[in-house]
Amino acid sequence: MQTIRSISRIIGIVLLTAVVWAQTPEHTELRKTARKAVRNGNWNDALQLYQRLCLKVDNDPKQIGSDLIQAWRCLQNLGRIHELDDFREKTIQKHKENWRLLQAAAESYSQNTHWGYLVAGEFHRGAHRGGGKYVNAIQRDRVRALQLLNRAQSGLASSISDRSLPAAGL
Repeated sequence: MQTIRSISRIIGIVLLTAVVWAQTPEHTELRKTARKAVRNGNWNDALQLYQRLCLKVDNDPKQIGSDLIQAWRCLQNLGRIHELDDFREKTIQKHKENWRLLQAAAESYSQNTHWGYLVAGEFHRGAHRGGGKYVNAIQRDRVRALQLLNRAQSGLASSISDRSLPAAGL
């Protein structure tokens, strides 16, 4: 009788552990793998994981801003900063109500490479081969950062006024 109880307890513990492990959100595992890739200097692998995290609608709202910043750092290390603007705007579109993301995106605008080239009427941030007109983007980046901060501030204010402090992340 004692043996049956012990075996049933062990089985219960194993099943409980399996259920808890299965409930670990996918984005948590992706984030751990991405951090490990960054530590190992695998910038492209980390970038792909952070891009997946940023474009997931069900990502943790408190972590999405840091995911965007990490993706930005990966792009810098890969020398592919010209990809940042499109990626950042896609991420903002997916999470336009998340004030933490908007704040991180504004930070990336204000601390970014502020120059590029105008090629066929399209702005390409950073270095570019094959001609084009050199342009400075400081004012453009500053305006966009202020727009994002304004949206973040109004989103935070409405969350506080609705008394939904947990939704505001406070």
